[in-house]
Amino acid sequence: MKYFVAIIFAIIGLALPLELDAQNKELMRGYEKDLNSLFEQVFSTENKENERYNANEEVMVIMEEALLQRDSYKWKWKLRKGVSVLTSDDDKFRVITWAVVNDNNEFECFGYMQVLNENADVYEVCRLQDKTADIFNPGEVALTDQNWFGCIYTDLITTKYDGRYYYTLLGWNGGDMTTQHRVIEPVYFKRNSTKPSFGQMMFRQGKNSNRNLRRIILKYAKDININLSYEEQYVVTMERIKVKEEGRMVHKEIDREKKEKMIVFDQVGPRVPGMEGMYHYYVPTGVESGFMFDRGRWVLKPNVHCKLKENEKLDVIEDNNLPSVYKKNEPTYKQKQ
Repeated sequence: MKYFVAIIFAIIGLALPLELDAQNKELMRGYEKDLNSLFEQVFSTENKENERYNANEEVMVIMEEALLQRDSYKWKWKLRKGVSVLTSDDDKFRVITWAVVNDNNEFECFGYMQVLNENADVYEVCRLQDKTADIFNPGEVALTDQNWFGCIYTDLITTKYDGRYYYTLLGWNGGDMTTQHRVIEPVYFKRNSTKPSFGQMMFRQGKNSNRNLRRIILKYAKDININLSYEEQYVVTMERIKVKEEGRMVHKEIDREKKEKMIVFDQVGPRVPGMEGMYHYYVPTGVESGFMFDRGRWVLKPNVHCKLKENEKLDVIEDNNLPSVYKKNEPTYKQKQ
């Protein structure tokens, strides 16, 4: 009899975690449904500004409650377009971001991070507070979750060197009434901390550059779009080889094509000379550059010549998962291409 009872309790013990997981799934489905309903209001062009912000306040309450649930990190969010959910390859953290637009077509970003506390083996929740308007020289300052250069992040790059992981975010910032920004943002975590630190001097830009930047910010006109993506591309590089000519060995430079993984972006500049620094006139110059990860740094490769795969059209918004609510020929809540 005792043996039979022991078996029953063993079966219950095995079944209980499965039941708890099922309950968690049902709970997270409920949160997801409520959030998607609210995001419809947040992104609605028919709602007034205060209605969008009121709905967003409810989003933040529910989002925080959901992220604090046991094992919520394992939940595969299916949130509507306009909300970005990215996870690092090593499962160190997840970042969720979105934006609310006001009646002046200016954007305020919102976000949360779930970060692994390795000592306690739990994920802690951190809210990101957009202070873009208060940040002076944003390319050069270290920032935190409390003074965040607000972005909708489109990609999270996880790289590794000498046993250490490096994290780099690619994002879009709504800028102001006349400009917008694309951002390359390193993020790291200090020892025994789950609070993110934004901005590292990881950008090696050549001998002629005397600026040490913590993040790369591309500012350009509101009515155009540019490419910023992390991808494997065919890149033309110069290689120095020895060849035999007229009976003697000589050095010769030849072009080589090879695939490299890099952060590729359009260089931007004024539409016409004399408008330098007037970013609402900045457009792609037709020159592409790239940052390649090398021994813990992003090394600039100027004037790279990328080749798109055959029959492939590079659509920055769709390929980078930038929310489609910012497309051209849509109401004011949309970004023009």
